[in-house]
Amino acid sequence: MNDAHITRLLDHIDTLTRAGGDYNRVTMIAGEYHAIVSSARGRDSVTVELVGNRDLSRAARLTEGRAAVIDGHGFRRATRRPGPSKTYKVATEDERAALGRELADIFARAFGVDAGDAVELAVSLGDAERTRNAELIRAMRRVAQRRDNDSRMQLYRELARATYLLPLAESRDSDEPLVFETLRDRPVFGVFTDWPALRLWRPRGWPYLIKSADEVFALADAQRVGSLLINPRGNVGGELYMHEVEMIHRALLKLRARGSEP
Repeated sequence: MNDAHITRLLDHIDTLTRAGGDYNRVTMIAGEYHAIVSSARGRDSVTVELVGNRDLSRAARLTEGRAAVIDGHGFRRATRRPGPSKTYKVATEDERAALGRELADIFARAFGVDAGDAVELAVSLGDAERTRNAELIRAMRRVAQRRDNDSRMQLYRELARATYLLPLAESRDSDEPLVFETLRDRPVFGVFTDWPALRLWRPRGWPYLIKSADEVFALADAQRVGSLLINPRGNVGGELYMHEVEMIHRALLKLRARGSEP
């Protein structure tokens, strides 16, 4: 990373706090390594999140010494974020310059990025995704704790009421869902309950569509999925197998035919 990269980054950071919506971000990418800087219009601070070892290949993972560089700059880990993060004040030129110096040091000493290496900057301005599904999250936690039939039935009801983030196929030129893997030669789809859960799977984000439970289970049943993953790589999640997908879809069809809600 060189001075030109830092200058461009600081220009973008100025934009994050002056334009866009309540979830603006710029992602600085060098090979497998990245830093995501996020803020909102009108704020005088930004949050910087760095890639963590869980999202790096074995060859790129940080050694204890390289990770210590990040810790030395005051970055801390939290369960709702994929990687270590830190909040910086950026109201003054000096504060922004200090942020630039720290990131330059991290990319050089922790990530091993040289001045001549390619660095990409990607900017996104807009508002945060509002989908939350708090009741579904509670139901999944309850099943994990109690493992009884009543809790499982309540989980099925919440699954049928939820709204999901459905990741799109890697070609990104259609609305086809992403196939995560295969199970007994059948596709495995995945959905997320909220944006933070999706980012635990792909920290840089991923194209997705908002889909109702009716749409998700109709699609999964029609495609004869081997299973449907809920929040893959997430803190709270699970897996529905083909017979469970069919059961929920049929229940939804019966409810809609009667004009009822789940």
